[in-house]
Amino acid sequence: MDSLLRPATIRQLQDLFSGDSAGAAEAFALFEQVTREDLDRLATAAEEGDAGDVFERAHRITGSAASFGAGVLSDRCRAVCRAARAGEVPAPADVRDLIDLQRRSAAALRTALALDSAG
Repeated sequence: MDSLLRPATIRQLQDLFSGDSAGAAEAFALFEQVTREDLDRLATAAEEGDAGDVFERAHRITGSAASFGAGVLSDRCRAVCRAARAGEVPAPADVRDLIDLQRRSAAALRTALALDSAG
């Protein structure tokens, strides 16, 4: 299994969606869409120096990523939350790294959940 993912959570998702590929695809699509939107908003908030909105977006991604077993993404966003509480916003390069991490995590999840990449 990909090192970006938490195996125990992936197994739980596989059990949950066993025999329901449409449900798995729908849940995954929502996760992917929401995390992308939150990352876009996080990037804007970081550019504007809005630590409060950075915290809100990073916190949402932390929870979503943890629920889907994307452990590394969840951990990185948790660190962004801690920094935002202290008034710090991520640098543009750090935001780009988060966006890339989200894409790699989504690809790993798609594979782990045996979803068609078009889904």
